[in-house]
Amino acid sequence: MGEDQGSSRTRFLVEGVVIVVSILLAFGIEAGWQRLQEADRTERALTNLEAALVESVMLVDSAASRIAPSRELLSDFLAADPDALVELPSETAAETLRSIHRPAGVVRLHGHRRLES
Repeated sequence: MGEDQGSSRTRFLVEGVVIVVSILLAFGIEAGWQRLQEADRTERALTNLEAALVESVMLVDSAASRIAPSRELLSDFLAADPDALVELPSETAAETLRSIHRPAGVVRLHGHRRLES
């Protein structure tokens, strides 16, 4: 009877250890799976962010190239000698001022939509 009782205790102890190890293993597998999913979500978010930044840089470069002539014109206008500006034909002065006031093709960004001004 002593052997049966000792055998039962050993069996009970082994079964308990197997159950605890199985639960810990399941928690470990679940935690690893969640880390993989989180890493995948992070990778997708970073890829989307990179694409948005590349698009923004392209939009800024495009806008900068469109306003470059007006910027150069403004720079020349501001650097000009006042006497030379007095002699400037009125049509040229008006065109210069219109160009400075509203450069052609300047793009305003509103949210994710592009609005041409």
